[in-house]
Amino acid sequence: MAKKAAASSAKTAAASNSEPHLMRPLAEPRVMPADFTISLGTKGGTDQQLLNPGTERRQSLRGFEETYVDIIDYIVRITHRIWEEKDIGYIYDTYSHSSKVYDDYGLQYGRDKIVANTVHTINAFPDIRLFADEVIWAGDDEVGFHTSHRLIIGGHNTGYSNYGRPQDAKFVPGAWLTALF
Repeated sequence: MAKKAAASSAKTAAASNSEPHLMRPLAEPRVMPADFTISLGTKGGTDQQLLNPGTERRQSLRGFEETYVDIIDYIVRITHRIWEEKDIGYIYDTYSHSSKVYDDYGLQYGRDKIVANTVHTINAFPDIRLFADEVIWAGDDEVGFHTSHRLIIGGHNTGYSNYGRPQDAKFVPGAWLTALF
């Protein structure tokens, strides 16, 4: 019985390796931009991007709100809106129910867990600021975007957290956030 299962499993694996990729059936391979026209560096950094995001789409973003001009703009502005404007409910509009976030406690699974962790962190650091240092991205609006952004986080610990009681001390770590959209 075990040999039959192993043979069946090997046959399935071999068949799946020869099938086209289900995310992009019959599509040609995607080529990433050859330059940095869609990068945070060309936009002048986080504050400049927030002050002057632009109005004309620079990249196809089917399924995204019309207000965003490219994937960098999307990442910078949703991060700002959720964390600094404290619009935590916006997570329900921008994250899938099965979102995954890796943090210092390991894998956090599910949008509701992300909302709870965001509320907890903002309670502990009510003046938190997240400065995107750079955003790295791949993909498109057909297969989805894979983004990662390096952040400088700043704020004062005035509330209780998983790390203990309030210290009223400034907190400025760096972080990497990775997401699939």
